[in-house]
Amino acid sequence: MSDDLKARIAETYGAAAEIARIIGVSREAVRQWTRVPKAHRKNVAAILSTFVAKKKAPENITTRTTVAWPGALIDKECARLKAHPCAPWADIIRLDKAIAIARHSGAAK
Repeated sequence: MSDDLKARIAETYGAAAEIARIIGVSREAVRQWTRVPKAHRKNVAAILSTFVAKKKAPENITTRTTVAWPGALIDKECARLKAHPCAPWADIIRLDKAIAIARHSGAAK
């Protein structure tokens, strides 16, 4: 796992409730991940890496190519994707996670 990815996950730990909402687990479960014994951290980091947004080629979906969206436009785009009858849920989940990381890492909004 890259240092950049570890840093993003570490920065996001402060928002345990947000992570819990995104990945569908309890807030306490997320908080426990921050107190993992050193011997188990490698396994937990591997599990957490599956919850971080990953680059993927688009599969017949319309995507916007702007670099940074204002928050309101991001929320509108999420709502539009979720309302679509053939919603690409894997991409929606990645988008939600990327937004959460951006919000809690001090990225421009």
